[in-house]
Amino acid sequence: MGFKDLYHYTSCGLQDVWLVNGYELEKNAYGEFISIKDLDGLHEVIAASLCDKTSPLTGLELRFLRKELDMSQKQLGELFAKDRQSIANWEKKEEVPGLCDKLIRHIYQESLDPTAVYADLVRRLNELDRIEYDGLKFETASGAWRKAA
Repeated sequence: MGFKDLYHYTSCGLQDVWLVNGYELEKNAYGEFISIKDLDGLHEVIAASLCDKTSPLTGLELRFLRKELDMSQKQLGELFAKDRQSIANWEKKEEVPGLCDKLIRHIYQESLDPTAVYADLVRRLNELDRIEYDGLKFETASGAWRKAA
């Protein structure tokens, strides 16, 4: 089977993903389009393959894993003690710094287990990124101070 018999799946942001099957060409009033079965499952397999590969992650692969974790560049930068621009630069380059490469793979693998520490950390970072900070508020109830809702 040659590459001409495969579907070149580039919508994930990676240039080297080819589908043997699991997709159909469909038509509607707007024209033809490709329908992929179990897109979430496909993305999990792609991410697992990236985590298992022996060569360093490329910037595009880092971006794919970050997006699969539903993290912004800002969040990932905070996790790595870097700014958003550093993450953006890594995603544009061909190779991710070694420690960050290993850590993002580990975080993704851990995120698959809802009881894992990293899964909770990623969920909390995602929640924090979506909340607009407007200062700390406290209240007293029964004589004891607590954070206000």
